[in-house]
Parts: sequence; structure tokens; C-alpha cells
Amino acid sequence: MAGAAAITVLAVPATASAHTGSGTAGQTKCNADWYVNPDETALKPKQLRSGMLFDGPSLIHHKTSGYTLKNVPTRDSFTAHVYAGSAPLFKMETSNPYSTVNKTADGKWWSSKIAASEPGGQSNPVGSPAELIGKGAYTEATTVASFGVGYGNDTGNKALVTSVRFGSRFYSLACKPHHPHPTPTPTPTTSPTTPGGDDGSTPTTVPSGAPQTGDGSAGGGSNTTLMAAGGLVVVLGVGGGLVLWRRRSQN
Repeated sequence: MAGAAAITVLAVPATASAHTGSGTAGQTKCNADWYVNPDETALKPKQLRSGMLFDGPSLIHHKTSGYTLKNVPTRDSFTAHVYAGSAPLFKMETSNPYSTVNKTADGKWWSSKIAASEPGGQSNPVGSPAELIGKGAYTEATTVASFGVGYGNDTGNKALVTSVRFGSRFYSLACKPHHPHPTPTPTPTTSPTTPGGDDGSTPTTVPSGAPQTGDGSAGGGSNTTLMAAGGLVVVLGVGGGLVLWRRRSQN
């Protein structure tokens, strides 16, 4: 039977319900696309960090479109940790007519709009939503408006639903509080000081070993080079004169 293994149920002892008492601070924006109808506000499950807690009569919906009873996905499932009683049911809401179609744990479908003993009723479910066409007020024009999970009017049931799968889409019902991180303040950067003064000019370098003159003040850099070069010429001139003098003395 297609969809027979539709529910993943993790049985949990009743004492485990103490672990579902987490607060809802910071969780108001979680799962905002899941909703209850205006006349169902008392049935909305409690949002916890790890999922939605269904405690007694409760349900939740998620909108969908483009499906009829003939082509709606039937490989639907949800994961639930059951604390008491039985697991909730996978549900779909229809339009034309408005109704709720329920999926049993063994993958069959029934509608509260059909008498319980009739085919498609609670005591006589059918194998697929398409088989509801022609029964009760269902026709080929009946569309699927939403899907979801919930308990009926039975009391004594309690389960934590952590995820839902509808066709190929997976929905996590967990909700972790959002802790915004402060925006880091940019650190101002300082441009490095250019050596050689405010005008950014590069200081003149005197070659190592060249003769230098002056008092070492910053104002004589370029003159020092020129004078050093002049000193070199003078030295070379003096050296040439000495060589010439020495050569003349030998003749």
C-alpha cells in the first residue's frame, strides 16, 4: 500500500514530557508559514525549540496550491515523539467542498464529510485521496488547499512533532532562538608618514664613502651631492696633475 509507512513515531515515556517545557522567547518568527484558521486559535500547538507540541485537541496547517484529489502527493509523513496516547494524523483541507481529509497510520484516507461506515468514512477508509472522488460531495474539481498535522477531538494524546514531509518537500518544525550579533565597528586606519617632509619628496642620498661638507642640516642635501662630486673631480684633477708631474720628472 502506497504511503503505508507514513509516520515515524518515537515512543517516549510520559516522564519525558518534562523536557518539552522550553520557553518561547525569541521564537515568534519561527515557522510563520504554519497557521491555524481564525476559529481554531485554541487548537494551535505550542512552539518549542525542537518542534511543535500537540497536547490534546490541536492542529496546524500549511498552505498549498495546484493540487486536486487526483494528483495531490500521497507520500506524506511526519516525525513525532509520542508522550501519551497515540500519534496525531496527517491532514489535508479541501475546497469545493470545504472539508478535512485524514490519513491513517497505515496510509489510508478518510473524510469527516462522509458517513463513518461508508467507503471513505472513518471506519472504512480508502487507499488514496483520488478514491474519494464521487463520494459525498467530492468531485474532480475538488482542490487541496492545505496540509498539516493534528489531533481530532480526542483527549489524552500528547506528541512533539519535529518535521513534516509533503511530497518532495521537507519542513522542519524546530525553532532555535535568534541571537543577533552586533555589527563590528570598523577600526580607523592611519596613513603612514612619508619620509622626507610634508611635501612627500624623497630625501637625497649621499653615496657611502663620498666626501661630505656642511653641518648635517636637512637643507643641504642636494648641494652636498654636488659638492661631493666636485670634490671628486678636484681629487681626480689633482691626481692627474701628480701623475703628469711624476712622468715629466722621469724625462
